[in-house]
Amino acid sequence: MRGHMFTRVVEFNDLAALEKALAPNDVACVITEPVLTNSGAVLPEPDFLQSLRAVTHEHGTLLVIDETHTISSGPGRYTRAFGLDPDILVLGKPIAGGMPGAVYGFTAEVGERMQRATQAAAPGHSGIDTTLSTGLLTLRLIRAMLSEVMTDAAYTRMFATSRRLADGLRTAIASRGLPWTVTRMHRRCSTPSAMRLTP
Repeated sequence: MRGHMFTRVVEFNDLAALEKALAPNDVACVITEPVLTNSGAVLPEPDFLQSLRAVTHEHGTLLVIDETHTISSGPGRYTRAFGLDPDILVLGKPIAGGMPGAVYGFTAEVGERMQRATQAAAPGHSGIDTTLSTGLLTLRLIRAMLSEVMTDAAYTRMFATSRRLADGLRTAIASRGLPWTVTRMHRRCSTPSAMRLTP
């Protein structure tokens, strides 16, 4: 391993940088949110996610999509809404209503590889774990979220409310000539700005 480098950071939406990082064919997986959400909302450029999938396929690299925040994109998450094709999909606390919990899914091929890895491990050790593993309460919460909260009707209402909020914010911002922007992703709405407070 060159210089013990285990992680390479690539700017979101920078396909050329991604291709350069994958060129040595020694990257196990690319992990990304489909929309970056920890600093406002950074939307993918047109066709970026499809190109990301194609490039990872080309280099034999797994694609891991983290939908912890973009779960708000609809019942099938951002992955279904935009036809993504990840090898692994992960969701965090929102799937359990904010309580510690997580779920993940994977392709049949990844499942077979994981099965081989667990068979090679010491007895009683799966080699697959998460800090968000909990018990029956979490399972009940996940079931309630999926059956009672995250319904088509609920998403339809959230999308309409988010659209109304975004439109109202844009109108208010424009009327005051503020250097703000509004980014809306389904039910999420953020307003990063270049505002400087003055006395």
